[in-house]
Amino acid sequence: MFYLGIDIGKNNHEAGFIREDGSHVGKSLRFTNTQEGFEKLTQLIQDRLPQDETFCIGMEPTFPNSVTMKNPRSVENQWFLALFS
Repeated sequence: MFYLGIDIGKNNHEAGFIREDGSHVGKSLRFTNTQEGFEKLTQLIQDRLPQDETFCIGMEPTFPNSVTMKNPRSVENQWFLALFS
C-alpha cells in the first residue's frame, strides 16, 4: 500500500508518495491548481506508483483554498482527481 499526501496552498499544492513503512518515494511535486498542474499530478501518480498497486489519498481540507476531490475513479487502471478551487 502506498499513500499520496497532498498539502493544499493558495497558489500551489504539494504532493508526494510514501510507503507503508513511512519511507518517501522520490521527491514531492509542487503543482498549481490548473490543467497543467493536474497533468503534472497525474504524471506523478503514473511515474511513482508501481503497476497494479493500490494507494490512499490524504488531503488537508483547508477552506477556502482546498482542493475538492469529487468522484475519484479508475479508468483503464489510471486514477484521476477532479481539482477545484
